[in-house]
Amino acid sequence: MKTIFFNNLVGTNKLSFTNTNKTVEHLREVGVIPEGAATLVVDFPPDSDVEMRAALAHVDKLVFDDPLNPTAVVFDMELVDLWWKEVYRAARAQKLLELDSLQVRAMAKGLTSLVAQMEADKQLLRDIPVRIDHSNDASFQSTLNKNPEELFVDYDEKYRPVLL
Repeated sequence: MKTIFFNNLVGTNKLSFTNTNKTVEHLREVGVIPEGAATLVVDFPPDSDVEMRAALAHVDKLVFDDPLNPTAVVFDMELVDLWWKEVYRAARAQKLLELDSLQVRAMAKGLTSLVAQMEADKQLLRDIPVRIDHSNDASFQSTLNKNPEELFVDYDEKYRPVLL
């Protein structure tokens, strides 16, 4: 089975794909691939690397290397960057709620320096979309190495000894 990428809206860089044993010509005849669409046939082996699997999962972030005569699909890293920023925003929302709750407890105990420290943690979370930029990364896989540590902190555990 092969994967056929094609620009679904002819004249744009928006790609679609289909996994099939059919030919490009047959798929054009039956209307799956629009007339005039650029196509690229790729044979992804079953043990594909991360980049190839990511390509199939994130086809909305792919473009052809050459829109008229494609030889490869590549990630539009600006779109990848925007997608990661949304992931980070969703994840940090939970962390901010966690810190808000801890701040209320610290304020109730009159621990103003702890409240300030928590506010600094919140600012680090707010700065993630500005601080981390994937638009110049070389590959999708390289973006996986830029995990904002603040999203993995257990703030309840961090502040538990002081708030007990």
